[in-house]
Amino acid sequence: METLLAAVPSATPARGHALNAAAAMAVDTADYAAGRRYAEEAHAIHRQHDDAWGIARSLYMLGYSAIESGDFQAAAPLFEETCQRMSALGHGHYAGMATFNLAWAYGELGQTERASSPRRTCAEHRRSAVRISRQRRSTRLRTTSRTTEDSRARSS
Repeated sequence: METLLAAVPSATPARGHALNAAAAMAVDTADYAAGRRYAEEAHAIHRQHDDAWGIARSLYMLGYSAIESGDFQAAAPLFEETCQRMSALGHGHYAGMATFNLAWAYGELGQTERASSPRRTCAEHRRSAVRISRQRRSTRLRTTSRTTEDSRARSS
């Protein structure tokens, strides 16, 4: 991973996205320090470029690194901010993932009242994501149907 990241050392948005991917891979292999380091660099790059999606994603990766390493105290505020940012961007899937992890962090911290609120929010995000997915599928089906009808009309 280090070799690939060294190939493009400039602080570009693409590097920021690659660093977020590297953070995920590091955390998935229990290298939490590397995951945090990658996510911190990604966060700085995305802030420099005012990349709202990149900022939200790198905050998620910072929270992911913290929660997977057992640092629930550090994870909770990161997931709170991620959930707010992802919701504002309309990314229900990632808002839902952040909300789930926020509830996990609160639960581990013994804050059961706070843990139940994100669970309700997570269910709301899931319902919203399902509704959006159905709308998109319906739109694609109508578009595909019209395209097929148009093709048939032209070939007649």
